[in-house]
Amino acid sequence: MLNRFFKILSSPITMVILLVMAAFFMGLATFIENDFGAEAAKRAVYNTWWFEVLLFLLAVNFTGAIFTRKLYKRIKWPILLFHIAFVIILLGAGITRHIGYEGIMHIREGNSSNQIVMNEKAIKIRINNQQAYSYHLDFDNLHENNFSDDISVNDEDYEIELVCNYNSAIEKAIASDDGTPTIGFIMAGKTYRAFTYIRKGDVKQLGNLKISFLDSIGDSDINFSLQADGFYIESNMEMAVSDMNNNDEVETISGKNPIESKKLYQAKDNNIVVQETFKNAVMTATAANGQTQRNGRPAIVLNIKNNETVKQIAVWESFDFNSTESSVTFGDTKLNFAYGKKVIELPFKIHLNDFEIERYPGSMSPSSFSSRVVVYQEGQEPHPYHIYMNNILQMGGYRFYQSSYDRDEKGTVLSVNHDGLGTTITYIGYFLLVLGLLWSIVSKGSYMKNTRKKLNNTVSAILLFAFIGLASTVSGQNTHALHSHQKPTKIIDAKHANMFGKLLVQDNQGRTKPMNTLASDLLRKIARKSTIEGISPIQFYLELHVNPENWMNVPFIKVGNDGLQKQIGIKGNYATYSELVVPGRGYILSGMAEKVYAKAPAQRSKLDKELLKVDERVNIAYGIITGQFLNIFPTSDTTLHKWQTPDEAFKHIEDKEDSAFVKNVIPFYFETLKEAKKTNNYTKANEIVEGIMKYQKNNNRYELPSETHIALEL
Repeated sequence: MLNRFFKILSSPITMVILLVMAAFFMGLATFIENDFGAEAAKRAVYNTWWFEVLLFLLAVNFTGAIFTRKLYKRIKWPILLFHIAFVIILLGAGITRHIGYEGIMHIREGNSSNQIVMNEKAIKIRINNQQAYSYHLDFDNLHENNFSDDISVNDEDYEIELVCNYNSAIEKAIASDDGTPTIGFIMAGKTYRAFTYIRKGDVKQLGNLKISFLDSIGDSDINFSLQADGFYIESNMEMAVSDMNNNDEVETISGKNPIESKKLYQAKDNNIVVQETFKNAVMTATAANGQTQRNGRPAIVLNIKNNETVKQIAVWESFDFNSTESSVTFGDTKLNFAYGKKVIELPFKIHLNDFEIERYPGSMSPSSFSSRVVVYQEGQEPHPYHIYMNNILQMGGYRFYQSSYDRDEKGTVLSVNHDGLGTTITYIGYFLLVLGLLWSIVSKGSYMKNTRKKLNNTVSAILLFAFIGLASTVSGQNTHALHSHQKPTKIIDAKHANMFGKLLVQDNQGRTKPMNTLASDLLRKIARKSTIEGISPIQFYLELHVNPENWMNVPFIKVGNDGLQKQIGIKGNYATYSELVVPGRGYILSGMAEKVYAKAPAQRSKLDKELLKVDERVNIAYGIITGQFLNIFPTSDTTLHKWQTPDEAFKHIEDKEDSAFVKNVIPFYFETLKEAKKTNNYTKANEIVEGIMKYQKNNNRYELPSETHIALEL
């Protein structure tokens, strides 16, 4: 019986069923992530017990197949390697799931940090400032947020239940016999404009006014107080009061005066209107919306029950779990609650010396940003490091990636990953998978090669039908691309374009390479393909710079997200430049991109990520049009061997003739190129390119790529 069960579990049919199920649920998770965020996808699929069981059964199936199908025989070794690779990959994924973790590190310029803020949120409870409890909260935007637990203190039981979880909330006072005297008022002045609460014992600085709720006014500008017959307002300066229904009747008051409804109090150019008064009230949280959204912050509302007494408390999210505590008292027992993200302390510190950001010319979108840091670890020398997109800091099993920055550009946000073991095992699995694939292809007697011969005819038929279906799908998807524009009729000569493509250029990383290579890299970034309208990348580069007006209505900017396509108002996977940079409106993604850049990477949805990619593509296209990538001129005054565009290079050249050449040759070349397109005579344009090549060789200060190297790249 057991043997029969094992055979079924490791059978090819079971493998297919499990793989189809895994593919389905991973596809479902992709849709959930797109609509609700990565955390929702993890909670709905990836981190569930049943998905782990599914992957475990797959690992058992692959392992069992080794024995039931006798893959240990020499002729089947490539397939054996496949199965072992999949098992290792699944093992690595399991280790990552249960041992690995990730978070962010925020550092301001001139400051140090040794704390990682995790994505997970938690509640911390302190009892009478001594005994402590900590609970992990599994929140996302898709599921109901359920949390409840019981704790026991001095033989008394306390039931704690989550009532609400708010991503954005504001304070709300509700009447309660256990509360504190509270006043809610609107204040509007030059430096402060908001609705706020003040409770007995509070002193607040609001704009240019110091406002208190005390028994006596002291040095406050305005003081609220509660007497036996009601609430009073008092000022240390002259205060004007008027009826909101009749602003013409203004009265100047002094001393203590009863607070009246629908009265407007004026002091130091500030208007105050009292809207709510409570002799006893507790503060809770309510959802922020409309005009209150900008003042909202994350909060949870808890019910705490002891015997038959139930008290409600709002706990506001804080970074360090200490700055914003909320408390509730039952007799002699005081429970303090703090809510925030889990924090892990590292055995070393990272100091931020400088945060650097570069933007695309004429745009607020960043082209690159980086952090210059120093790592301090006890017993070791300080270790300086430059963290940027493809330069990761690895320290003590942690990997630090450059991910975001503060709005004022004086602080950095580093994404931190700690998963050395799981990642290593997974990479080993991938390596074995590729090795098995190559082995299957080249091995003469391999199972895959023999099977492939038998399936040649079938595969050919399948490919034919797949091609027909694909062609029809692509045809439907690209109706917009085929019918909304006309391809420019006259294109720059391919032979001349290839000659221009041999010019050397220095990219942003300092690598010297042919213009053709740069043009290919840029086109793949913009369009995610190697040609546009059947012309080469270098032809497209020259066309977009010389005659941009001919390409404004040609869809060449890739937009791969359905939701973003709808927001832009396009049909299909490509947008035109004029659909994204609209005359009279400007760049339509500018505001959205700024908001996404300010988000932590873990909070970015798939739409957010695609928006950033499209933003980069638009800025690259703009850079081509304006010549910002033409770093083709070496200069004599730099020790960093940095090449520059003609607009910058001529300023640093001492020789007047060389300076004039660098300043004027590119504008003259492009004018000549326009004329060559009309006459089909590229002789003069060729001579100019040859002159630039000669200048590069004569003025460069390091060894340039050889002719053979350039030919290989072309």
